[in-house]
Amino acid sequence: MEKASEKITRKEIRATVNESLLGVITNYHISEPSKKTKKLIDKVSKKFSSELKSELKKQFKKMAKVSKHELNGKASKKSLSA
Repeated sequence: MEKASEKITRKEIRATVNESLLGVITNYHISEPSKKTKKLIDKVSKKFSSELKSELKKQFKKMAKVSKHELNGKASKKSLSA
């Protein structure tokens, strides 16, 4: 697992998702996926990686905001539970 301060790129996420999906296909004993399937996998991995990246960005911003409030002693119960 990477540290929270390290950055992860969409390209890395996309490559990981792509690998995982191709692994699933090989588990179904499909030796070589068709061009259509490969295109679909690329499309899905791109969409997933962009969504995941934006969601991670939101979470890190929220965590940074809570940390900042904790340092200032202004953290509310609601922000601490986030």
